[in-house]
Amino acid sequence: MKSIKKLNAEISDTLTQLYYSVLDYIEKNQKEKGYINAQNGENDTMYFYAYNDYNFGEENGLVEGRICAIRVKGGDIQILGTIHNNLVFTENDIENATKLTDNIDNANGEYNPYLTINGEWEDNWQDIHGGDTIIYAQTLMSIAESIEQYK
Repeated sequence: MKSIKKLNAEISDTLTQLYYSVLDYIEKNQKEKGYINAQNGENDTMYFYAYNDYNFGEENGLVEGRICAIRVKGGDIQILGTIHNNLVFTENDIENATKLTDNIDNANGEYNPYLTINGEWEDNWQDIHGGDTIIYAQTLMSIAESIEQYK
């Protein structure tokens, strides 16, 4: 039987390979809009999992949300999502969130890959990796299960 350390390293390598395969797919399919609208009722829903400082009156809650749009920006996979099941983003909503997030990113005149916007799911794009809010592995696996249905 393999050691825990060896298995952990293999899982980490596999997640990295999965991340870049998903990233490549999104980049090829986000086209001129710069994102993939993930709200097509005919395709499987993609979910994000995250820690939230405030979850319906309880501190430090775990939330599951629906990914409404996904993109690659600055070499990172980003999602626009909601924790409200009945909320649907229009193309205008997605563009407004894009402008808001990009304006925050461009406050110093350039993209800031280390900027994280926590918990404002309906207003801002979120990096799925490298922040302290999104639960990376579970979110990536949910995206990977369905992303190829979106073109």
